[in-house]
Order: sequence, then C-alpha cells, then structure tokens
Amino acid sequence: MCFRVQCSAEHIVNPNNIYHILQDAELRRSSSDREAVQLRPQSVKLSLRVNEAYEMSFQYEQAVDYPVDLYYLMDLSKSMEDDKEKLSALGDLLAETMQEITSNFRLGFGSFVDKTVMPYVSTVPQKLKEPCDKCAAPYGYKHHMTLDTKTSDFARQVADAQVSGNLDAPEGGFDAIMQAVVCKQEIGWRDKARKLLVLSTDAGFHYAGDGKLGGIVTPNDGKCHMENNLYTHSTLLDYPSVSQINKIVKENSVNLIFAVTESELHIYEQLSAAVEGSSVGKLSNDSSNVVQLVVNQYEAITSVLEMKDNATGSVKVTYFSSCSDPTGPLRQ
Repeated sequence: MCFRVQCSAEHIVNPNNIYHILQDAELRRSSSDREAVQLRPQSVKLSLRVNEAYEMSFQYEQAVDYPVDLYYLMDLSKSMEDDKEKLSALGDLLAETMQEITSNFRLGFGSFVDKTVMPYVSTVPQKLKEPCDKCAAPYGYKHHMTLDTKTSDFARQVADAQVSGNLDAPEGGFDAIMQAVVCKQEIGWRDKARKLLVLSTDAGFHYAGDGKLGGIVTPNDGKCHMENNLYTHSTLLDYPSVSQINKIVKENSVNLIFAVTESELHIYEQLSAAVEGSSVGKLSNDSSNVVQLVVNQYEAITSVLEMKDNATGSVKVTYFSSCSDPTGPLRQ
C-alpha cells in the first residue's frame, strides 16, 4: 500500500530571486560641475537562490574631464642627472598638456636611490655624506611634492632635488613605489580620480630577497612608514616582491607607467606583464619625450574598459556586453 503525503501551501518554502535597485542616478559624463556617474545603477540588493542564475542589466559610460592625479617618481642616482634637468624644464609643459585632457589635474613628485647599507651604497662615513662630487647623501625614498594643482611648483621641486649616488646597478624603486602608493594621505591621492604613478629610471630594480645581501631579512609589510617626507624603514624591511607591488596597485587603483631607457626596456616589459594595469614606455636619453610618453600611456589606459568584481567563491559573475554591436547579440 502506498501513501502520498502533500504539504499544504502555507508550509512550502519556495522563494523567488529578489532584486531591488537602491541607487539609480542617471549617467553623467562631465565631472566639471558635479561628480561623474559612470555606472547605472550604482547600488542594488539581490537575494538569490542557490545554483540559480539571475540576469542583471547595467549601463556604463566613460566620464570625460575626469580628475587625474599624476605622481612622478624619479630615480635620482648620479646617472639620471641630465634627465632631472630636462624634466625640470618640462614640468610646465607636462602640466599644460595634461590640462588639455582634464581641467582637474594635480601633479606630485618623489625620488629614490637605494637602501643606505652595503652593498647598495658605500658606508664609508664621508661617502654617506657625499657619495659623489656635489651629490646629496643617499636615501631610500623621499617625497618632495604632495599632489597639487600648483603645477608650477613641480619645476622648482625637481630643480631643487639633488642627485645622489650608490654602488650597484639596480635601484630601490620597489621601496619607493610601495610607499608612494600606500601613503595616501602624505601623497594626497584622491579616491575619485584616475591615479597615475610614473616611475622614471635608467636602471633595474631590487626585489624581495635582495635585502639579505645587506643583512635585512624582515619581509616588507606593505605599510606606510613615512616621517618628515622620508621612508623610515629602508634599512629595516626587505624590498617588496613583484606580487606585493601588483597587490597594492590593484587595491588602490593606481596605474603604473614605467618610463625607462632602452637598455632596461626588456626587463620592465617583463615586470609590466606581472603588474596589472601597468604599462612601459621608452624614455629618451635625456627624458625629453616624457610628456608625450605620459600622454600616450594615459590614452592607452583610458581606451580600455575593464569590469571587475570582488565576488566570493560561492558567487560567480559573468559579463556580457553589447558595446561593440548594440544591435547584435550579447557577447561574453
């Protein structure tokens, strides 16, 4: 004998997917008077059943005249002396050119050499004061100019910055990148801006593990260590790893531009492949093409649209677009 038991309707739990739009301001491309709105809707609440898909539509339009923060990070070892003089002269031109792209532009400046221990720099007392003729004492990373609209100060700051000297070929650029990105308040990064960090050098780079040569074994902690505009933990922490650099630029939405001389181009091309959102450009011997290089790389960055999400492992997000053919089928 077979008995069939059926629950009454009030005892059956069979929820539907629930989708609520919480914020849905219209797209606004211009950011000159008000903040640009590039994604619509801006905020939604979605309750999903397990293993059931939900199709959610949204629109995107890239803003024009969007705020730009550009921080110029320069290798100030002795070999870059002619580049420094040229960059000082190009400061106003850089500002004027970028202001043609956006009226909301800010410029900042920092420099780096290397860790002040052997074998990176000479620790002979006199050399720690003046490593080369008319050179400043060596240092790890120094912040010279906070991001500001007073771009005329840039030329003065670059001109006033003294070159220094070290012993080995690679430089401490990774230490400088880490501090320039994570020290948000000191550098003056804005949340609502395209953030560009230009690293200019004619040499390679030290990375995690190289610190052991100088007796520095504590791994880089990825935190800000700045006091009086100087990196205080240069001789205490190892250099960051490539993966750490990739992690912090992704988390802080910073686009790295490596402006390097031809001899180092292949090394930084390999580095760029491992650092998301970064690009490489060849620097002329005296950095005279730096303005066009920055503009070209900025245009390359803004010509590509990339959607990201931070969904956990239990949620899978797939994107389909009709941007390339509005009348055709959606393409993943």
